[in-house]
Formats: sequence, C-alpha cells, structure tokens
Amino acid sequence: QRRYHRLIVVTSSYHMARTLVEFSRAMPDVQFVAHPVLSRNVRDHAWWQSPSTLRFLFGECVKFIAAATRLGLSRAHALIGDGGRETVTTAR
Repeated sequence: QRRYHRLIVVTSSYHMARTLVEFSRAMPDVQFVAHPVLSRNVRDHAWWQSPSTLRFLFGECVKFIAAATRLGLSRAHALIGDGGRETVTTAR
C-alpha cells in the first residue's frame, strides 16, 4: 500500500475550493497542490451579468459551505474525541 504525502489536484477553478476541502477531510495527512483550470461552461468575463452562471456559482457556494462545515466538524470531533469521558466496559 502506497502512502501519498503530496497530490496534485486539477479541476475547474470554480470547483477547486470545495475539492480541496473534501480531499482534506478524506486525507488529512496529505498536502494538496492546486492547479485550477478555466471551464468552458462558466463565463469568466462579466459572470455577474449571466443569470445561469450566477445560479451555478451560488449552488457551488452552498456545496462549499456544506463541505467546509463537515471538515470543521470532523476536526472538532478529532480534537474533542469523547469529551474526556472514560469508556467503561463490563464483562458479560
């Protein structure tokens, strides 16, 4: 089994933030090198004037917020663990 320490991530520029968050949650010990590319599906010039691009980017922002929340919760859980409570097991 290979242990990767650094990965190159290539995806659309609008998608990169969420991709890095999701990968960071799945592989916390890996360093990611981002290489965003421009998508033909998204207008990069005057994007705020295109209703379809605005809807698309709004949806991506909502997904990013959800992914960032999951990452934060998983990191908090890793730090807190069981809240300092000892687990008592009983023999049966």
